[in-house]
Amino acid sequence: NYLLKLDVRPKKPGGNITVSLCEKWMLTSLDCVRKSIMMSYEAGSWNNLEALLSSATLTTSPWFASKTVKFALHNPTDSYIDIKNVRLESIQGENLLTNGSFAKDLDHWFFSADNH
Repeated sequence: NYLLKLDVRPKKPGGNITVSLCEKWMLTSLDCVRKSIMMSYEAGSWNNLEALLSSATLTTSPWFASKTVKFALHNPTDSYIDIKNVRLESIQGENLLTNGSFAKDLDHWFFSADNH
């Protein structure tokens, strides 16, 4: 299991954010873990958000056959959400993400859009 921690600031009240962890093979996603988190926060203020992600569907392979795992944040609404201080922690409390504070701009982050 993993613990997701992040700070969110929605531009509108309500809404949600979807988080996914997927094993990747070339361009294909396999065995994804997804969680939608409802935000009932007041618009314009920063709020701490935490969610537990189960890793039960992610396969365990020896080091030489392990797959890359992709972490994704998705905003399915038509409203903006500011995000900062993103942490994905292992059971031991180790942060598995690099530059979750965005202190180094967008290093280690890739943005994409599914709906143009």
